[in-house]
Amino acid sequence: MKLTTKLNLGLISLVVSLAAISIWLGITVANIEEIVSKITEMPKLQAQLGTLTIQHYEWAEALTVGTILQGKEFTKAIDPTKCALGKWYYSYQPPKEF
Repeated sequence: MKLTTKLNLGLISLVVSLAAISIWLGITVANIEEIVSKITEMPKLQAQLGTLTIQHYEWAEALTVGTILQGKEFTKAIDPTKCALGKWYYSYQPPKEF
């Protein structure tokens, strides 16, 4: 085999290898960007859950203190799918990593 043929084959194999590596890196970067976007959404979820938790404690306090201890009529929602926490809980689809 001639030297030029060997050099051409070597150059072609190098180009193919670099192309495969660049495709793999592109896929990896896309996956990393997706993970980073999910991670940046977590503080928003934590803030939302904090608000929902406070609202739930207010509901529980109205039930226990107002209704049970003070004998007042309970006017808040009893159906767990009607309150903000229940609506969130029954509609939330966690990421597959969870």
